[in-house]
Amino acid sequence: MKINPPKINIDSYFDYAASTPLDKQVLKSMLPYFGEHFGNSSSIHTPGQIAQNAIDLSRQKISLFLGCNLDEIIFTSGATESNNLALHGVIEANQSKNYIKHPNIITTTLEHASVLQPLSCYAKQGIKIYYIKPNQDGTVDVNKIIKTINKNTLLISVIYVNNIIGTIQPVAEIGRAIKSIQKQNHSQFPVFHTDATQAINYLNCKVEYLKSDLLTFSGHKIYGPKGIGILYKRQGVNLSSIFQGGGHENNLRSGTLNTPGIVGVGKAIELIEPNQNIKIAKLRDLLITEILKIGNSHVYGTPNNKTPNMACFYFNDISAQDLVIALDLENIYVSAGPACASKSLMSNTESYSFSNGVRFSLGKFTTEKSIRSVVKKLALIINRFRKL
Repeated sequence: MKINPPKINIDSYFDYAASTPLDKQVLKSMLPYFGEHFGNSSSIHTPGQIAQNAIDLSRQKISLFLGCNLDEIIFTSGATESNNLALHGVIEANQSKNYIKHPNIITTTLEHASVLQPLSCYAKQGIKIYYIKPNQDGTVDVNKIIKTINKNTLLISVIYVNNIIGTIQPVAEIGRAIKSIQKQNHSQFPVFHTDATQAINYLNCKVEYLKSDLLTFSGHKIYGPKGIGILYKRQGVNLSSIFQGGGHENNLRSGTLNTPGIVGVGKAIELIEPNQNIKIAKLRDLLITEILKIGNSHVYGTPNNKTPNMACFYFNDISAQDLVIALDLENIYVSAGPACASKSLMSNTESYSFSNGVRFSLGKFTTEKSIRSVVKKLALIINRFRKL
């Protein structure tokens, strides 16, 4: 059966936080490894070593970006697997070695499901999980985390950027506090993990700046390919593998390496342009200004302490899901805030639900013209809903 999907108009795409378009330069770098350079990087013959050399170069680019050693980079299938390997790896290693007899874990209510769901499984097994709620501005209080740490704290996991409204968490400050505790106790615990998936394009992700022991992200959020992720693991941090069968990636992630994906994510890292932040922030602010001109329209939080690419809105008496579908019918692409999002972002006097938010996320292909066009259509759709 032949499938002819419709062509996506990039000017109407406002869901960069879900997935970015593949950069043409990234695609060009990957193509040879889908075709002529098809060798398995584990093979010692020439085709295999061509693939291995390409992987080594990509690993070098990523380690340079993060400011870490080459052997501290582990390739996975995406941020979800990287998060699972980080969490399961630390917990299972502790259960195997019994470093801490009655471990507890600290995280936040803002985390991605690939952090919250694995931890909920361990909670059912009897491990105590402390969930720190954010303040009204959407950020986690560092002192709340520090006060929760005790001698049995095995792991702390804090997301760098909330994936719905773009709030930046004080990860570097948390990391410095944890490093001080590790040094004081002459211990690698508590191990500090951060999911940096939404931060890589916009923020300082040097691991020595963040003081992260484990850091994770995905290729398809940075104009790279899907199906490839990164786990940074600081030397000396003990992890148990969740995959067996081949001993790839320093015995932590067995499986034939995804050479095209690895080449692609390396090129995507190389192409990151911090100066894009100013342009995108101006467009984001324009989007907020224009949407708030629509009656009974509201934005979650303020642009302060957020990445420049996200704005999440809610519209009185209109379902986010209905609005997303209506926009899609106009070939405009946005996301609805997930039901798992933290309601702690709401004030006591507000009756709306964060899950009814509509997230607009921008990227390097967004233009002022596209914003004005989308807002005009959005206003018509909202007025149509309110007349029903």
